[in-house]
Amino acid sequence: MGERGRLVGRASELAQIDGVVERVAAGFGGGLVVSGAPGIGKTSLLGELGARAEARGWLVLDGRASEFEQNEPFAVFRDALDAYLGSLDAGMRAGLHRLPALAAIFPGLSDRGAAGSPVDRLSAHAALREVLARLVGDQPVLLLLDDMHWADGSSVDLFGYLLRRPPQGPFLLAGALRSGQCPPRMRMALDAAAPVGRLVELRLGALRRADVSRLLRGFDEDAIDALYAECGGNPFYLHAVSAYTGPVRVHAGSTTEVPPAVIAAVASELRALSVTGRRAAGAAAVAGDPFDVGLAAAIARVGVEEFLGAVDELVGKAVIEPTDVPARFRFRHPIVRRAVYEGCGQGWRIAAHARAAAVLGEQGFSALHRAHHLARSAAVGDLDAVALLAEAGHAAAPAAPAEAAHWFETAVGLLPDGPEHVTRRMELLAPLALTSGAAGRIEPSRAAVDELLALVPVEQTPARVQLVVLRAFLDHVAGRHDAAQRIIEWEQARVPPHQHAEHAVLEAHLAISAFVRADDRALAAHGTRALVGARNAGRGPLLALAAALAALGEYFAGHLDAATAELAEAAALVDAMPDEVLATQLDAPLMLATTEFNLDRHTDAIRHCSRGLELAIATGQVLMVPWLYLTRALSRAYTGDLDSALADASTSYDASVMSGNSFTVSLALGLTGWMHLWRDELGAARQCLDEALRTCASVPAVTSTGGVRLFHAETMLETGHAGQVPELLVAGGSLPQRPWRGRAYQVLVRAALVAGDRAAARSWLTRAWGELGDVAVDARQTDLWHAEAMVLIDAGAGPAAVAAARRAVELADRGGVPVEAGRARTLAGRALVLAGERAAGVELLQCAERDLAALGAYRYRAEAVRELRRLGRRVRRPVGAEATVSTLSGREHEVALLVARGQSNRQIATQLVLSEKTVEAHVTAVLRKLGVPSRAAVGAAVLGGADVPAPW
Repeated sequence: MGERGRLVGRASELAQIDGVVERVAAGFGGGLVVSGAPGIGKTSLLGELGARAEARGWLVLDGRASEFEQNEPFAVFRDALDAYLGSLDAGMRAGLHRLPALAAIFPGLSDRGAAGSPVDRLSAHAALREVLARLVGDQPVLLLLDDMHWADGSSVDLFGYLLRRPPQGPFLLAGALRSGQCPPRMRMALDAAAPVGRLVELRLGALRRADVSRLLRGFDEDAIDALYAECGGNPFYLHAVSAYTGPVRVHAGSTTEVPPAVIAAVASELRALSVTGRRAAGAAAVAGDPFDVGLAAAIARVGVEEFLGAVDELVGKAVIEPTDVPARFRFRHPIVRRAVYEGCGQGWRIAAHARAAAVLGEQGFSALHRAHHLARSAAVGDLDAVALLAEAGHAAAPAAPAEAAHWFETAVGLLPDGPEHVTRRMELLAPLALTSGAAGRIEPSRAAVDELLALVPVEQTPARVQLVVLRAFLDHVAGRHDAAQRIIEWEQARVPPHQHAEHAVLEAHLAISAFVRADDRALAAHGTRALVGARNAGRGPLLALAAALAALGEYFAGHLDAATAELAEAAALVDAMPDEVLATQLDAPLMLATTEFNLDRHTDAIRHCSRGLELAIATGQVLMVPWLYLTRALSRAYTGDLDSALADASTSYDASVMSGNSFTVSLALGLTGWMHLWRDELGAARQCLDEALRTCASVPAVTSTGGVRLFHAETMLETGHAGQVPELLVAGGSLPQRPWRGRAYQVLVRAALVAGDRAAARSWLTRAWGELGDVAVDARQTDLWHAEAMVLIDAGAGPAAVAAARRAVELADRGGVPVEAGRARTLAGRALVLAGERAAGVELLQCAERDLAALGAYRYRAEAVRELRRLGRRVRRPVGAEATVSTLSGREHEVALLVARGQSNRQIATQLVLSEKTVEAHVTAVLRKLGVPSRAAVGAAVLGGADVPAPW
């Protein structure tokens, strides 16, 4: 067989793998994905990567997703990590503070495989990252995950999370998947990681004819030609068919993409087994991959000792192979398992899965561990199976809603028809709708809601109204904003006039729909009607929501006194409400915080979002989580807590991706990009904002696109593209809605001044005052006075510019927006110098520089620094930015580390596959951001530096 067992024809791929290993050894975390056709050699390449890592002393953990277990939560990560985590000694466990939270996912951390306490997805992801970070602290870690095209949804989400946020240090996440079978969510994760240098993708093609000759050494050329014609350059197919001489016979039930000759060849191997060997193989295929010997023996209905004899035969025939865990084995290739599984009769498989479920139940395993086998063996009408699958769904829901939705859907399918089962069907459809929505499966969620609406009688108005609200929410997530409005109005027409509470609920959600569509007039009208109805109904949580929406509507209508009064009412109601009551109406703290953000009540907004998040996570209301994180991020940004704002925006992005909410994906990306701009991380800002605009195109909500357009326009202005600003901001003839409109006018004025178009700058300023001059909200007025001061400075009107800039400082300080106050102080310093008050101007510029540096707003600090240097004043590197990598983008961090290790620009360009000119630009940026004079000083600044924030 020539070079069987060795990789043939993969020199280029192995060279790339060596490059990845070198980068990880140097301290760069990242990812590697190998893709290609079945049998093309993905597993072999991952194995070679693992061998090379082990030879360097790395910790290598590997797992494989299974074709027939695609709905077991976190299955591939459990395969890779469960045994290792279970083997940690008490001392190691004591240092891992979040380890207990993972017991719900990893049976090795709990007794006899029973699930631990439920944990939400975001907490589970953060907990596993903490564990991996601790492991990386001791040695480089390689996590190998094979066959990710079959991974369950929760594993895909976790894989993407670790690509976006790898543990700091030498950590490599490597996966393999089949070409053309990449789940959409996995593709999103890969696309997010690739642009920032966190991912290398290797696409394996067929071997060349010369490579096949080396692979099949000992065969004559005619035989090789025939095999190459049959199998192309696919190594697995070539090995299988080269050992097979019989006629091609394919099992009738085969659904694999593998050529018939290969299936026939594998089937021929299996027919050579003894009767006991074939029976053991079939039981193993049912038990799982990898499989436990005890469970497989019980499925085969033979004693363990006899089964172990069959295991020896299967290992000897290379059907299965041992794993690192005693008494656990896996099939040598998924194609072999499929051939074994399909070779068993369908009736035998059903009975075998039933035996597996029964054995697991007798051993005390949870419903979650038994559900896979029940789903494949239960018959319609098996109400015990329905109950167990529902139990599995509820257990999986917090951390793995996609899998939970599958179990609820399966349970619904097992219910017989008939009126006596309608109540049970409704009990299953409700969590099916919620878990499907949480998993981003919007259409199945909408279908479940629609079926429920068809089952709930018209007279059960409260239940129907709650379903309509959920359906409208799903429509908004899908970008169907008009559809959301129509279904609410359709249900409203059916509600009797005396049911004030239900009318108030629907009016409140019509107000929310108007807010999403930026219809200010409709928002005010529906908000007022919701408040009247809620007062008549006397329901506290509903009244809090209605008051918040009414306040928001009054604010957009320009009625600040009424907005302030209604906001105070909403805040008092929410603050007095017990948690168990508020948890029934979490849109109340969300809309309250949204209104507080608009009215400069940022501390209150942060507090209410934090409480809402605690309740949403505790009660499993994950659809609210992205919105609450996003709203808190906005207020944290305005209060100058940039690190926390960036963390919240990034978490909102993670939650949005997992729930398929493109609406909040776009906003989270936009805000993340804006924060990177403030921190002077321009490359990361552009990447986030470009992706945010692309995402906006799929959810045309003005609430989403307006803010993103503003963030993008300001970034373009800061990167020297002032001419593109008007086109970005005045899309469709209208500017972004409040609260972004004042900032939009400020950016337009700045862009016009940069372009030298004073007339346009004055025109934009006049429009701004005419439209927003009477909006008595401090932060909004700050934007206008800031723009006024810029125009006056440009005109040389020093004293007037001083007055305008000082007014901007006063308003920003009073409004609690310190970044804006720092920017306004920079303007005031410039104006004072222009007015001949040089000493006072320098003092104010120095104050602005210190304040902005302390906030981490390095982009705006740079404006004050330029003015001070123009005035002949030296500026020290700010404390906290000295010798740190916190302001570097991911790519700049990579370049900085290579510079620190003495590599030339040419060497760096070769290793990172960049042009020398690009590397030179990165080096210049690194020197500037670190404030060091030469390449030699970079090492002291970056080695051992802080974590680099992910731009996603």
